[in-house]
Amino acid sequence: FFFQRMATEKSVHVDVWIRALWKVGSKCEVYSITTESWIKGTIGRIFHDKEGEWIKVQFVAKKLKRARIVKRNDYKAIRPLSKAIPIYKYMFNAIRPVQAEEYYKKD
Repeated sequence: FFFQRMATEKSVHVDVWIRALWKVGSKCEVYSITTESWIKGTIGRIFHDKEGEWIKVQFVAKKLKRARIVKRNDYKAIRPLSKAIPIYKYMFNAIRPVQAEEYYKKD
């Protein structure tokens, strides 16, 4: 149980880190209501309002260009590219110790 929880927590940290890095032009997956599936998309716009931060994702579904506006942290609507998760995890683990080391040098 302990190791399973650690793996889950680490995955959550990686996901949060990836979401924080998203900018216009970033690739992601968006849930298409039309096809009821996850589809590769591109972030076309990021904006804020009184409800929070929103991302406009552009994608193609059923041969038609579509767009969906979702909150950055809406885990049911937008997620990192599933095929790239191993690369994201590798990068996260490679830079995280460096970032922690730099943080502690500030004291």
